[in-house]
Amino acid sequence: MDALRFLVAWYNLPFLAALFCFLVCAALQLFAGSDDDTAAEHDVADLAAEGDAPAADANHVGLAALGFGRLPLTLVLMAFLGSFGTLGLLGNSLLHGLLGGYPAWLFVVVLLVGGVGALLLTGVISRVLVRLTPRHSAAIRLEELVGRSGRVTTATVSGSYGRVEVRDKFGGLHTVFAVTEGGELLPEQSEVALVAY
Repeated sequence: MDALRFLVAWYNLPFLAALFCFLVCAALQLFAGSDDDTAAEHDVADLAAEGDAPAADANHVGLAALGFGRLPLTLVLMAFLGSFGTLGLLGNSLLHGLLGGYPAWLFVVVLLVGGVGALLLTGVISRVLVRLTPRHSAAIRLEELVGRSGRVTTATVSGSYGRVEVRDKFGGLHTVFAVTEGGELLPEQSEVALVAY
């Protein structure tokens, strides 16, 4: 009974809430299927284009250290929540046992140490998961289609207008607007190569 009373004490509630959210995320991931969080999968060039270059690069390095952009967002979130909840409960348990009680000011210390420790542990867990999971995202930049072949899908491709279907390296089909360099007309279903973007 003492263990249960300790577990539901006020100073353990944030850590229990984090572990509960971790379990909910894990259940959703397990039963709802895996979903690539492609919105979180940006590279350095994408982030640098969205804001001031130095700040974007610094933010990207910090987020990449946690696993953002290399893992689905839900996995990074699960790693943080699980780490935060576990470290907080372990810290409170250790300090409660050593001190024979729990002074209120200690909660802030455990909260801060648990948060920083969870960030560090999330980075370690993310690096391990990146090695274990192959990158299979279908999110690509259009520049990656340069050099690939495709088929004309409009009546013609001219020097001013046309559309071409191209498959990326993952097998995804993309329709891109295209023009010919010399102004020549290419009929529908012609096989072409994208040479520039």
